[in-house]
Amino acid sequence: FSMSLFWNARSLNAFDERRGHAEQVLKESEQRTRELMEHLPVGIGVSSPGGSALYANSALLSTLGYPSREEFLKTPVSSLYADPQDRSRFLELLEGGGVKDFEFQYRRNDGSLAWGSMDAHVWKTPSGESQIVVALQDLTERRRAEAERAYHAHVLANVGDAVIATDARFVVTAWSGAAERIYGWRAEEALGRPVDELIRSRVSEDERQEFRRILPEKGQLEADYLQYRKDGSPIQVAARTVALRAADGSVTGTVTLSRDVTESRRAERDRDLLFNFSLDMLCIAGFDGYFKQLNPAWEKALGWTNEE
Repeated sequence: FSMSLFWNARSLNAFDERRGHAEQVLKESEQRTRELMEHLPVGIGVSSPGGSALYANSALLSTLGYPSREEFLKTPVSSLYADPQDRSRFLELLEGGGVKDFEFQYRRNDGSLAWGSMDAHVWKTPSGESQIVVALQDLTERRRAEAERAYHAHVLANVGDAVIATDARFVVTAWSGAAERIYGWRAEEALGRPVDELIRSRVSEDERQEFRRILPEKGQLEADYLQYRKDGSPIQVAARTVALRAADGSVTGTVTLSRDVTESRRAERDRDLLFNFSLDMLCIAGFDGYFKQLNPAWEKALGWTNEE
């Protein structure tokens, strides 16, 4: 009987030692996990199924604008959602097995709204308690950039003049809807190609190189060109090209606004022909009462030249 008690005691002691060791290993593992989460650049939070905040790492506190973990833990998780329906949708998805890339608008500590993307799943603690673990990434800047790009794309699609952007090597980086209509090249055909392959002009290579040499010095240049569409038909174009610069002043590309003036220039030529060859005495005068231009019929009739 004494030996039995002795062995039972030894067994209990060994069990206690093993349990103590296991608990120590578990504590150390939990500590390492918390240290890892604390240093992650992504916001990590833990809450109860009922919506009580249990943990937030430094990245999450920074994203949400809370000065301390203690203050955040007093905040109901539901109050972080700008739209209560987003909270309901999130919980529905969570019941389905997990949440991935859930985009929603959340409320910061100062009341301002921001956009975020959240992943989440439910885990069980060693004691069997369910907890919700979330990872939050701020999307505010990305959303703002997307909205800005969409706005610029809308402007380019609706502006009447062709808008063509190139990089420093004169490779096309933007080709507006008006550029498609004027030149006949679709954007997917134009992007990534040298602009000279798409827009052929009646200028010599020396003139083209002179233009590229002067543009960085002047900053912008304006001129009329006879150019050719994709199908080879000629068009008269009034173009203004602006040099784009980096912060250090180096040229990073160009933006050109081109307007098809074929019809207006033809109308001007027809008007000039009528003005100059008319037998009637025609003139152009300003509101100040002075002549601006006289046609040859005036000189024949009265002997006065334009200069006189």
